[in-house]
Order: sequence, then structure tokens, then C-alpha cells
Amino acid sequence: MPEKRKLYGKSRTVPVLKTSLEMLSWIKRAKIRKFVFLNLRKGMLPSDIVGLLAGEDKRKSASYYAQVSRALAELEAQKLIRCLNP
Repeated sequence: MPEKRKLYGKSRTVPVLKTSLEMLSWIKRAKIRKFVFLNLRKGMLPSDIVGLLAGEDKRKSASYYAQVSRALAELEAQKLIRCLNP
């Protein structure tokens, strides 16, 4: 069984990835995670990312906020990003 890192809550975990190939594969496996990672810029807020995800004509749904928040938490747990204001 692969090693896991606790994320948040009681049952949320992410795998401990040891190689660049594992990391790249893990990022590409989830559409939202990949979108967030590729579109994240310094100083962005989660709502900014949701706006990019929704596009100009679409509504910002509550599920987008949840998905972006989860993707950010996963990326931070893998030490790929750093939250400036936790």
C-alpha cells in the first residue's frame, strides 16, 4: 500500500510522491488540479482561479469553489505551492 500524507479532515489523504514522473502523472490525472496548477500566479486568490475556471460568461458555482479549494490543498500538501496567508 502506498504511503499517504494527511490532508485535512479525517479521511482526506494524498499519496507521498517521490519522483518527478509520479508528481507529473498525479497532477495530470485530475482536470481541476491540472487547471489550478497551470493557471496559478503569484498573489492569486481562490476566487480569482474560480473566475478563470468559470470563464467570462459562466456563473461561478459553489462546486467550483469546493473543487479549487481541494486542488489547492492537495497541491500544498505535495509542497508544489505555498499559501501566503493560511
